[in-house]
Amino acid sequence: MINKKVILFLIFIISFAICFSQKSIPDKLFIDGMVSGYHQNTSSKANSKERQIKLEGLLEGVSICVFQDKKTVFSFKTKQKGQFKLALKTGNIYQLELSKIGYLTSNLLIDLTGVPEDIASEGLIFDNLEILINSYNSNNTMYSTLPFGKLFYDIESNSLNFEELNVKKRKGIFSKEKIENPSVSLIKKAIINNKNNISLPNVKSDKVSDIKTGNSNSPKLAISPTFTLKIKNTDSYTDDEIQKRESELVLARKQIEKDKLNAQTSQDTIIIMQRESLLISAENELSSAKKYIEIQKKIISAQKWKLFLLMGFLLLLISLMFVIIINHRQRKKTNLLLEQRNKKITDSINYARRIQQSILLNDEEVKKIIPNSFILYQPRDIVSGDFYWFSEIGQKIIFAAVDCTGHGVPGACMSFIGHSLMNEIINEKKITKPSKILSKLHNGIVALLHQNSEDMGNQDGMELSLCVYDKKSKILEYSGAMTPAYIIKNKEIFVLAPDEFAIGGIDAHDKSIENICFTDKQIQIFENDILYMFSDGFVDQFGGEENIKFNISRFKNLLLEIHEKQPSVQKSLLEDSINKWKGKNKQIDDILVIGIKF
Repeated sequence: MINKKVILFLIFIISFAICFSQKSIPDKLFIDGMVSGYHQNTSSKANSKERQIKLEGLLEGVSICVFQDKKTVFSFKTKQKGQFKLALKTGNIYQLELSKIGYLTSNLLIDLTGVPEDIASEGLIFDNLEILINSYNSNNTMYSTLPFGKLFYDIESNSLNFEELNVKKRKGIFSKEKIENPSVSLIKKAIINNKNNISLPNVKSDKVSDIKTGNSNSPKLAISPTFTLKIKNTDSYTDDEIQKRESELVLARKQIEKDKLNAQTSQDTIIIMQRESLLISAENELSSAKKYIEIQKKIISAQKWKLFLLMGFLLLLISLMFVIIINHRQRKKTNLLLEQRNKKITDSINYARRIQQSILLNDEEVKKIIPNSFILYQPRDIVSGDFYWFSEIGQKIIFAAVDCTGHGVPGACMSFIGHSLMNEIINEKKITKPSKILSKLHNGIVALLHQNSEDMGNQDGMELSLCVYDKKSKILEYSGAMTPAYIIKNKEIFVLAPDEFAIGGIDAHDKSIENICFTDKQIQIFENDILYMFSDGFVDQFGGEENIKFNISRFKNLLLEIHEKQPSVQKSLLEDSINKWKGKNKQIDDILVIGIKF
């Protein structure tokens, strides 16, 4: 811990330095000032709102160059908080140039040629000189190079005074409007506050002080001798010191009021003003000390409560840590069991996918049946509820796009049933009439799942479009269950509408739909006609900027745009389109699109 005597010594040195820096210097003007920034549009085209002044605060690093007879005397930069100190020899004319990157240059003349010798010998002090520089980027640099004003010694008032120079005017409708530099009003205010900053000699008499002004017959001051008020840091007071200080300041205030009544000359008034300024500083310092002590008491009280709360929180935290550790160990065991079970389930589903893929024809097998074709097949999960079916019997090619109830494992189970029944109906029984195939498939699903039994609540089924193409007659027969097919001829799209019945999923109480009869549609096929069959996964996918469904209309337009391209290219374009539309959204259903070019 630093010795208390060392701290008191440092405080004394700092206080001494501050007091010394404020003393006058013989034959020189000592200036203590600061530089601030502001923004104001001073162009002739600026409106009233743009001409408003916006203060930017004190500026550090402003270059201040002092010229005498157009020669540089010295230069320096403002310190922290924009402060600077300056000592200029009397009897000369100086020009201060203030500049900083991003700000207009500002110039101030200081004329010290009129300072009387007796005043010059004692030195002068000018405190709180504040100069503002503008950050407005103006192309007109004329006013930035000319001095905005002159600080000079006024013989009549026997003090420093200020004169505004090179006033800029803006053209108005009926007259020219004056644009005043904001620094002008600040310097004028500082002039008033510095009337008492002319250095005066020390008091020599116990009752009356003499002022040396160069006149040996000058009157004596009829006021009390100088009293001393030392300024202290606000955080160095104790309660006893504050009470003692209050008593001292009350007595000092009474003495100043008494001296005001006894003042006879202007010199008396100046000395009283100096003392009153010091007294006000001491009063402000005492007020700050009181506030500081009050704040410290509140802080200490709050810190005690915080300490109690912290101890309680630590106890609670320790208890929670024990609970968390126990739960973590238990959760770790549970997660390990879940991982093992999930792995078994995933392995089983992956095995089911391999089985599902094995019963579907691969691309090469499909190409042997229909060369100019493509199949876009994107399951939502590992296994799919959608499947495609191709077969060739004599001169007829049978193909279908099937969408089973659900997706994932339930949908895959239905796809196995549907695929097996279609093999039985078409490949074994050689049935090639589309409507008859759908009727047989419907009855097979109902029978296998016992959907006509009142005890069963299973209503699973499938929707599909099925086509039979006769290579010899070039006639395409279509029958559909809730799923249409599209055929494009001569850049025009035709819809093959389905029956409004699904395969399977009947209500056991509704006997009227047990034996459903599907209808056939025939269409003559010509070269370059294109057939599209699909499930609802593509058109129902959410995405786009508004997160809406892709929908049938957008799907039709996409098919019309790509139908003239090669089947493999069409597949890539459809895949890119749906992935781009989906974006970061999840795939909501299995996707199946079949394209066949004749």
